[in-house]
Amino acid sequence: MKLSQKLLGLAGLAMADYACCPYDDYGMPDALCAAALREKTPFEGSDRWMDNECKAWESNVDATYEGNNRAGGCAPNNWGSCGFQRHFPWRNMDTTKNEDDALSVNEFTKLDIDTTAGTGAWASVGGTALAANYNLGGLPFLGGMCKLFIPVPSLSVVQVQVAGVHKQGASIAQYPARATFGATTLDGTAYCFSVVNVHESRDNTNDINNGNVAGQGVQTDPNGREDLFKNKNSLDRQAGVAFGVAFGGELNPQVRGTDYEGEAKVGSNFDVVAHFADTWCEGNWQITDMQLPGDENSGGTDDYPIDQSSGFSHAHTDIMDKRHATLGYGGLYTASGTSGYLQRSSSVDYADTTYNAADLIRWPNSGAWAGFYSFVVCAKHDATTTLDKNVWGASERDSAMSVSASDYRVGDEVTNCSTEFANFRFNLRQVGTKVELCGPGQLPDGGAKRCTWNWNYNESANFGVSNTNDPEGFFDRSEQMAIDSWIARKRRDAQGRTVGTNNVVAVLDSARFVFTFKDQDNVAITNAKATLTSDVPAALMSFSEATNTFTAEMGCTNVGSATQRDSFPTCFTGDEVHFNLAYEPSAHDDVRKAVSPWFSSVVTTHV
Repeated sequence: MKLSQKLLGLAGLAMADYACCPYDDYGMPDALCAAALREKTPFEGSDRWMDNECKAWESNVDATYEGNNRAGGCAPNNWGSCGFQRHFPWRNMDTTKNEDDALSVNEFTKLDIDTTAGTGAWASVGGTALAANYNLGGLPFLGGMCKLFIPVPSLSVVQVQVAGVHKQGASIAQYPARATFGATTLDGTAYCFSVVNVHESRDNTNDINNGNVAGQGVQTDPNGREDLFKNKNSLDRQAGVAFGVAFGGELNPQVRGTDYEGEAKVGSNFDVVAHFADTWCEGNWQITDMQLPGDENSGGTDDYPIDQSSGFSHAHTDIMDKRHATLGYGGLYTASGTSGYLQRSSSVDYADTTYNAADLIRWPNSGAWAGFYSFVVCAKHDATTTLDKNVWGASERDSAMSVSASDYRVGDEVTNCSTEFANFRFNLRQVGTKVELCGPGQLPDGGAKRCTWNWNYNESANFGVSNTNDPEGFFDRSEQMAIDSWIARKRRDAQGRTVGTNNVVAVLDSARFVFTFKDQDNVAITNAKATLTSDVPAALMSFSEATNTFTAEMGCTNVGSATQRDSFPTCFTGDEVHFNLAYEPSAHDDVRKAVSPWFSSVVTTHV
């Protein structure tokens, strides 16, 4: 006999058991929401890749209670926090049809950000400038700033991760925020980030995606995946092929109805994971007695502890349903005439399907509610706004710091906690309109740009007014076959080329990174019990410390005094510089003492 979906729901096999959607009393997610915010489950078909998959979870009181050591010591805590994981799309919103939106932004008109972090000095993203300056739902330019809004106050946020993205190095990237939905507002937190890896917009000939964006790349050929050196001779190959995506450049969206996928293929790309404090999760519960009249313990909730009070017990003797109590924002879902329930505000046409307004639904947990009402807006490449348009400054060359995960749960293997450390792993990238992607062994083909991997090239090295053909010209050449090697060739001696002018050291300088690490409350992590390391060889990077700061200086070695190519210096040649901070949190039983990538910063100078 074939079981109905509602019977499967009663059996705990709902088609999207943890989707960020309202549910009916059978445990089935609202069909309108599930059509866009589907979860990746075994029930899904292969054609569901373009949906904004979202899964949420409620606070687990039992896990939280067991994870906290009330006898003292440095036990972990917040093991039962609620949260969500959601894939936000890179694509423009179609204001006339719902199939292009994430539903949560229904009637969204404005996002206000308190750029002074608490004083109420709001700066707006929206109004008449929204369509002109921002893409609602994604599609940023390379290095452009995006803003993630989550409807939870920062004091109740444990951690927010966005996979594969970066923040402007010296900035604070987390602010109080307020979203406007129609006539109502919703307070929460905004996170500013950017995609700065040009390879994010690539997949290779095996259809393997490199990062957030599932596009084919710049369409230099009918098929964006074709070999860039196709039909080119050896001299063409040696000269190189300019990379199609530059910082500040617009990424092309997929063209509907064609085979062209562009750099930003329609689909789920920004992978966000958010964890919230258990007290916030539990504080927003609405408890419903699932016992029918006449059943054992019907009509009461006292025998089902829902928080971590001193009388907590695992001996649950009743059946309860814990649902998020806040109804919603915007006009898509409104309160019904039945207490505690939602319903669609009217019949909705979504993807050529009409959904009626009569179904009664409720939010399954706080994580689902927060996931549903979160959204992303990204600055357009030709935006006129000055509100954090991109991640580099006036110098057009800057460092971007990855928004990485941090250990926020520290174990209690040792009683006195003196040797228990957490780790914060992150990387830096060089970004800006004066930076271009270079392959291994490749150097800029003219102009003033610097390769992503060549951090130490001094583009303004000066050997005197009369010396215009000095070694730095090797880095700025426009013809690959006419270069000046590091030795004074006899045929050029007549031009005044000497060993002294071929000064490799003067062309290459050091990159200095000064880090300040902050916790979740924007308080500095002291370096009394912290160690910063890097994947760069020790011969190329040195570390020093000052009050609450770390300095890493990256240079070149093996220069020598000769001018032969054999003496060309050894320098760092990677796209990213990877670091790890091993530190002891100031309090082991407080997740807010963990490193926050949004508050931590780096200032880069070249000396």
